Amino acid sequence: MIEIKKDSMEERILKILMSRYPVKFSELRGELNVKESTIRESLNKLCGKKIIKLEILPGETFIRLIRRDLRFHGVNPVQKRGIIHKTGKKDKIDDYEGMMYR
Repeated sequence: MIEIKKDSMEERILKILMSRYPVKFSELRGELNVKESTIRESLNKLCGKKIIKLEILPGETFIRLIRRDLRFHGVNPVQKRGIIHKTGKKDKIDDYEGMMYR
């Protein structure tokens, strides 16, 4: 079982590869809307972990998903926003007329 961090570029790439197959590099770049160097860096990480394989052909690069035993871990962005929202600011004391220090 390979663990991938949620809300990362690697997760976004793998979700696209799991939904349809094979994927061209140009399609991936258009769908993710990020710089080419960012995508290539993430693809190199995934190749190093032997999760994907790049098939470089004269006109296009295809990305193949080799392994499917993936587990995504971490806090979802929606959950993270809820946690930050719940903490809020500390209560202020408006009617305090004593010393400035506590």
